[in-house]
Amino acid sequence: MKEVARILGLTPGTVAFHKYNMMERLGIVTNAELLQYGLKNHMAPLRESSANPVMMTPEVTDAVMQLKTA
Repeated sequence: MKEVARILGLTPGTVAFHKYNMMERLGIVTNAELLQYGLKNHMAPLRESSANPVMMTPEVTDAVMQLKTA
């Protein structure tokens, strides 16, 4: 979560809070279930790029920006 927090410009505690809140609302218990949910629902498909090996889709980028301003 530290790396996610650094990328988003948030504290690790904020990232953890939102992650666990989301998991609770979805009825997800483990990180593996969360990953499966994200992949199954096409929430963050990965694309290759020479500049950045993992890029978020525009939809995920928009959701992240909404979290940062919340």
